[in-house]
Amino acid sequence: MNKALIVLSDCVDVRSGKRFQRGDEFSPAPNHEQAKRLVAAGCLPEEALKAAVGAKTEAERALEDKAARDKAEADRTKAAVDAAKARRPGAKPEPAKTAVDQVNEDGLFDKTNDELKAVAEAEKIDLGDASRKEDLVAAIRAARAKV
Repeated sequence: MNKALIVLSDCVDVRSGKRFQRGDEFSPAPNHEQAKRLVAAGCLPEEALKAAVGAKTEAERALEDKAARDKAEADRTKAAVDAAKARRPGAKPEPAKTAVDQVNEDGLFDKTNDELKAVAEAEKIDLGDASRKEDLVAAIRAARAKV
């Protein structure tokens, strides 16, 4: 029996509606916010806050574990769907990623030509006679690589 969770005065667990009387153990442990309210109302001793912190951490771990399991399941499902699509008669393979898709970590290809020229001006980069987006991006990246 956790002494920190021994009820000092009659109260109700708002999560379940369960009634507790003086001397009962408040179980399951309250979350941190609930423990603060119960301590303020005189239903639980101050030590209940420390017990609730552990319960909160445990609950957070449980949520993280569930999220990880859900993500893994979603990944498996997506892989299965992709594999099924690839096996369909007449299915066309996914188009290969272009160089733009593969190398856009700096986000330059997301900018307009005017925005690229503004970036070059702000960084004092000479664009020469570059006018196409690919040339502007290449000039900016080359200048940044020299620095």
